[in-house]
Order: sequence, then C-alpha cells, then structure tokens
Amino acid sequence: FDRPKLFSESGRAAVIEGVGLPGSGGLVPSPVALEPPVLGNPGFTVALQGGLGGATAVLAISDTDPGLVTPGSGDFAFEIVVLDGVGAGQGYGSVSLAIPADPALAGRELFGRWYVDDTGGGQAAAVTPLFRFTLFPPLGATIVFIDGFETADLSDWG
Repeated sequence: FDRPKLFSESGRAAVIEGVGLPGSGGLVPSPVALEPPVLGNPGFTVALQGGLGGATAVLAISDTDPGLVTPGSGDFAFEIVVLDGVGAGQGYGSVSLAIPADPALAGRELFGRWYVDDTGGGQAAAVTPLFRFTLFPPLGATIVFIDGFETADLSDWG
C-alpha cells in the first residue's frame, strides 16, 4: 500500500525559488502560496510574511518573472495592500484572487513576487523570492483522450 501523496508533494504546488532583495534589518520578505491554483477557484490566496510592518506592498503575477524592480502592472494580477504588523520583519498581508474557470488557461504557468515599500535595505523596495505555479483544471473535470478513445472509436488503434 502506497500512502496518498499530499498536495504539497505534488507537481501542482507553487514553487518558491531564486532570491529577493532585503529591506529593513537586512530581512528578505517571503511569499506564501499554499492553495491549489485550480481553475474556477474564487479565492486563491497569496500571502507575504516577514516584510516591514505598516508598509505598502505590491503583488505582481505575470507570464514571466516580474523582476527585482517594482513593475507597474501584472499580466494576471496586480494588487496593492498595506501590511499588518509593526517593524522590520513583522509585516504580513494577503490577497485573495479569483482564478477564472476558463479551460483554455489550464497549463498556464505564472510567476509572482511581492514588493514592499522599504528602503532599509538600500533599494527602493524589499522583494520576495520568485514563486511560480501552474493553473490546472478541477478534479473530476472532463479528461480528453486521444485517438477516439473517448468516443469508443478504436479504428485508429490498428
């Protein structure tokens, strides 16, 4: 008997990679993206922890890495929030995004970063490492087979 695989162990979980830029106290804020990026999810939450409490933060999610300089927009999402908490490394916040139920988006890979208005690290903003995730259809969605399998036409199977 093999144990069931947790979502966090699957290839569908968001991956955090690369480097960010530090802010006050030399601290680099961290992105948090734990929820499944399933098509039709009305409340896909992306969070930030370890930022400058009380600072303004921008979330940008795009088709490519938004980079280490705060962008002016995002292909998928661009949200601005004020972080809760007080002081260096104590800021946190989140944004809830609706993922369209459009099947054409299945397999779309997206990349995101948070940018915290914090010049304490010598830059214009403290920036999280990159996070990336791939949109996928809900479980139980219609699976499309090839070569006529779904219609029981097996004539091409030789």
